[in-house]
Amino acid sequence: MERFEDWEADTIVGAKRQGYLLVLTERLSKFTLITKLRSINARKTAQAMINLLAPYKEFVKTITVDNGKEFAMHKYIERQLNTSIYLLHASLRRL
Repeated sequence: MERFEDWEADTIVGAKRQGYLLVLTERLSKFTLITKLRSINARKTAQAMINLLAPYKEFVKTITVDNGKEFAMHKYIERQLNTSIYLLHASLRRL
């Protein structure tokens, strides 16, 4: 049984690395939050995730991210949102 409250996070890199998007999607409902990032680094990505999800904090039980450097501050995000973050195993990215 699936539950509302499990999220996936990813970043999208624009053409010629001119822009970046942080995309957060709740897995069951497909409710999606998107914000533009000036650059991809762990600190800015973490703060953007916290800012986007803070209004929905009670509906954030887990977040799944890939092993990209932009998610290096996952422990900080966990503490700020009182959630659990799961890192996608590198071999699963190709599925």
